[in-house]
Order: sequence, then C-alpha cells, then structure tokens
Amino acid sequence: MWTGYQFGEIKFRVPKSSKPRATRYWVDETGQKWRSLGNAMWLTNIDSERRHRKLELTKKYNPEDYPKYDNFDAINVKTINDIPCDYFGIMGVSITIVNKYNSEQFEIVGEAKLLLRKIKILK
Repeated sequence: MWTGYQFGEIKFRVPKSSKPRATRYWVDETGQKWRSLGNAMWLTNIDSERRHRKLELTKKYNPEDYPKYDNFDAINVKTINDIPCDYFGIMGVSITIVNKYNSEQFEIVGEAKLLLRKIKILK
C-alpha cells in the first residue's frame, strides 16, 4: 500500500442541506457547497508512476549534522530533503516520507517506522 495522488488537503462536495462551518467551508460559483480536510491522504494498491519516482538525495553524511539516537543505532534526519545520499544505515525520518516513499529506493523497517536505505549489490 502506498499514497495515491492526493496528499495533504483533500476537498469534497457536501449536500446543499449542509450547514455552513467557520473553517474549511465554501460555496463555489455554481452554488455547490464544499468542505476540506487539511491533513489527509489516500492510500491505494493501484500502481502509478508517482510511486516509482526516485527521491533526489543531495546531502552528504556528516556525523555533526546527523546525531545518533541514545537508545537505538540510527541517525536522526530533520527533514526529507536532508536524507544523506551516502549513508546506508537506519535513519529516523518524518512521517511525511510516506508521500515520497519509493520501495525501490527505501525500506520501512520496524514498528517505529524508521527508514533504511537499501544497498544494491552489483555483480
């Protein structure tokens, strides 16, 4: 299972009988009422080109920039853009990785949902 094309704000139509709300509610030019959710994602098992996009990694690993956890052999990565291209151990990353997750590039490991960059062995 992976994320579909929608990640983040999701808009949906509501019946004309819906009462107005103070937030995330509007009426379009045709009179259709709408609501939205700010933090939502669609999960799917339908393949799409989006899930095969490789995340461009540009940062280099430097121990001063990536502190290790006290109780687990992994480094902390503050943002997805900071994932080092040359570190092949376990990394703690933000849950927002699910939107960029490519199973050909990364593997989610453990119940803590840490990230492990796969090492491909060439013959």
